[in-house]
Amino acid sequence: MAIKESRYQWSYRELQQQVDRLAALLAQTGAADQDHPVALWLPNGAPVIAAMLATLKAGGFYVVIDPRYPAERNAEVLKNSQAEWVITDDAHRSAPGTLFPENRILMWHDEAAAGLPAKFSVPAPSSRRAAIVYTSGSTGQPKGVLHSHAFILNWTHLFVSDIHMASSDRVSLLYSASVAGAIRDIFGALLTGATLLPFTAREHSFNEMATYLVEERVSIYHSVASLFRQLVMSQSIAGGFPDVRALVLVANGCWRRICPWRVINSRQTRWYIPVSGRQKPVLLRVCFCVLMPSLNMQ
Repeated sequence: MAIKESRYQWSYRELQQQVDRLAALLAQTGAADQDHPVALWLPNGAPVIAAMLATLKAGGFYVVIDPRYPAERNAEVLKNSQAEWVITDDAHRSAPGTLFPENRILMWHDEAAAGLPAKFSVPAPSSRRAAIVYTSGSTGQPKGVLHSHAFILNWTHLFVSDIHMASSDRVSLLYSASVAGAIRDIFGALLTGATLLPFTAREHSFNEMATYLVEERVSIYHSVASLFRQLVMSQSIAGGFPDVRALVLVANGCWRRICPWRVINSRQTRWYIPVSGRQKPVLLRVCFCVLMPSLNMQ
């Protein structure tokens, strides 16, 4: 299984079929090029992931527009990115419809693509543009960061190697596909043959989130530390997560207050706090030896 969520459950074969169909449509319309990104106006889930991969396969690059974000922010991102085409779905067509001409709007499930080639790809050098990812804008206007194919592959490789991700893993996707944190989960899981499990935390309670983690047998959990702390504090996880073997928390000042950690109940759980530069070995050592002695980390 490649992607499993409430609306879609795709095998790797089914995912490839969706990607190839949409990539062929992008190429036929001329939407995918290296001059302007394709805007993906889709909520978190299987369709936006298929659209990301299809855009890359057609030789273009993308910018994800999360419909849950404020309309002013999305309009600013669209203007700044200079996107000229948009991929959306029926539920969200009205918003981009006010910003794009009708002939520049593509539906991710467009039946017109049914008769296009079953397989399609454009060779992409590593330096080619792959995505524009925007910051939150908490310090002002959102700022776009351009990622190449090489950057995404290298970043994903480091992530996969650090936590030893494998095809047997079941990987959480709690980030919006529009932010940098989602890149490692999406490409890491799909490049290793793991199962990706999208879940929109904002739309569910902590009890529902805990149920998702247990029932889907999530083995790699990845989120900002503050979200995980709120999950712990909500007392929704008294039964623990016996399947979680890697806990990846983005350090944002809250991780020190997460302990003591008693809900995974597994000595095989690996903690990974991604930080930059020389801090990483020191922070990991302090985290393992001081904050979590009960886990007996090596």
